[in-house]
Amino acid sequence: MRDIEIRPARADDRATLLGFLVAIQDYERALDPKLRLGAEAAESALAEIERKMAAHNGALLMAVLSGKAIGFVSCHDGDDEDKNLQEKFRPYGYVSNVFVAADHRGRGVGAALLDAAEDYLAGRGFSRVMLWVMAGNANARAVYEKCDYRPYDVLYEKQIAGRNP
Repeated sequence: MRDIEIRPARADDRATLLGFLVAIQDYERALDPKLRLGAEAAESALAEIERKMAAHNGALLMAVLSGKAIGFVSCHDGDDEDKNLQEKFRPYGYVSNVFVAADHRGRGVGAALLDAAEDYLAGRGFSRVMLWVMAGNANARAVYEKCDYRPYDVLYEKQIAGRNP
């Protein structure tokens, strides 16, 4: 998308970011009903993003088209605690959130946001970027794979109700 601007988030983006976080949470809640409603989770999610940005040299970037925010990405420093990894491979850049408004999906906005996050993280000295996605979020997984992300670790879950000791 040619006319898209990627810029750092500003204080006046707060309401927009909260709306985006409601949308993320409600979308993911449709995939996993154990999650809280978006309206219940947005404030704490934004506080957590802001905390991580401050504590881990992060960036919160907005995608803007014709003066209107249409998406965001957040990223920060990470460190893999797996002691089996060689020390030089433990630091990584982490993309903690990517969101594109529904009416702008499929137009390269997500790829532009990922590219901006990668530029930021490369500027911090990272050669490796990681992100987490719900297994059932096929749309996001397709975008990530189109941008050359590949599965690294797979976490399985099983409900075992009624088996408490």
